[in-house]
Amino acid sequence: MADDISSMIRPAMMPEFALPYWEQYYRGRTTGARHAHIEDLRPTHLRYLEAIGLDSYDPSVSPRLNPRIVCTECRVPFTWRLPGFLYRDMSIRDVEDFVYQAAAEGASSVHTVAEACMCNPDAAAKVKAFVDAAKRTKDILGSGASREKVGELVSPENRDRFFGYRG
Repeated sequence: MADDISSMIRPAMMPEFALPYWEQYYRGRTTGARHAHIEDLRPTHLRYLEAIGLDSYDPSVSPRLNPRIVCTECRVPFTWRLPGFLYRDMSIRDVEDFVYQAAAEGASSVHTVAEACMCNPDAAAKVKAFVDAAKRTKDILGSGASREKVGELVSPENRDRFFGYRG
């Protein structure tokens, strides 16, 4: 389900104005896993993701959230997106650090979307770095290491760069 409109509903009004319609949507579409892409939620919206029984959540580009907030406020596994428009101003190291920091702060996965602005050799190298960092992170976590161990891979200059919004 993609529902960026629900972010305009005050959190206290979600049980009346969003949850019944989400339930109707899911019952009409699937008996399986429930996934949602909802951009621009606030931290106080996140508890409703559990109430609807989501199996995964994609906050997309949500400036009021960061991985730590989502992980703290909600038990639904979530992915963290590196939007295409950010690649232009990022180095390969920045891209790798973005992946490591997202995982260290609680993201269940990371993803990116190929966009027209990324159709050049520079961005292609950065996407490769994204994929390589994601595979390395998966291997580290898969070996039983902690998220903190992944966080140690973030370069010192980027430790406070990403995900600055703290509530």
